[in-house]
Amino acid sequence: ENIEIPAAVQDQIQDIYEFATVRNLTEDAAQDLKSEIDAVTNTVVVAFQEDPEAAVEMLAEIIPALAEEATKIYEEDKAAQLEQGILAFGDLHGQEDAWYTGWATAAKNEGFVNGQVVNGERVMNADAPTNWAEGLTMTARMVAGGEGNIPNEVDLSNPVIREMPDWAQPAATYLINQNFIAPDQLVKIYGNNNAGDPMTRIEMMQVVAGALDLPTGGALDFPDANSLDSDAQAAASALVDSGVVGGEGNGNLNPDGFLNRAAFAKIIIGAQDVAGLEGGGGEFDLPDPTSGGNAGNEPTI
Repeated sequence: ENIEIPAAVQDQIQDIYEFATVRNLTEDAAQDLKSEIDAVTNTVVVAFQEDPEAAVEMLAEIIPALAEEATKIYEEDKAAQLEQGILAFGDLHGQEDAWYTGWATAAKNEGFVNGQVVNGERVMNADAPTNWAEGLTMTARMVAGGEGNIPNEVDLSNPVIREMPDWAQPAATYLINQNFIAPDQLVKIYGNNNAGDPMTRIEMMQVVAGALDLPTGGALDFPDANSLDSDAQAAASALVDSGVVGGEGNGNLNPDGFLNRAAFAKIIIGAQDVAGLEGGGGEFDLPDPTSGGNAGNEPTI
């Protein structure tokens, strides 16, 4: 008990422990990691019984190798789950209890979200804000029933579409050509934004409510909604009454706040369900916010 283990070795032990407690490792990968840890544990226990000081030196040599092997097992397992379709995005590995994992997975399976490529890995990037190009694209995929149902057609007569990156132009064109949103209304909502600017909550509400053609709801019971124009209030009330949007849990609608990608995934899946639309993944169960280790942490939106 008087033997001091170097801080760097303690950090590596903690890293290995975290790998070992990732709950969505496949059974084979978990067993491989357990076998590696058991072998090292047995060696170290014997060493400490015989010569504690020498055992500390042994730890300093063994633990880095074990940490490297644990990382290798973790990354190989993640790659296998992605290839087999078990895992929707690389950054959801080990996050099965996060409130957004079910929504992100549903959005991926329905063909609404493809993720972003970061350092060569396709990720959800849940905390990143949803920009205009992404918001229009995800909304179009929702009403179209998946990415594969959007024709590769582009109408550059609309100034908003002209500002979109190439990959987002067909989706924005689809929303207009299919009369999900009027060209002049899209220009009005877009205002002075750029394609890469985060979409505000009220901008999202106007785009999504317009695409779904939801009936206007009742009066909004949010003090910060009083300054909204009539079109914005109609869109917000439609989504609030339908249960797609419920404010932020503090009595405010926060119309000028931003939505991250996880929250937008939740909204388009909820909106799809309300509208009775069918996506590319067919029937599915909505994620249960009462289950998982983070039950109760799912934000109101």
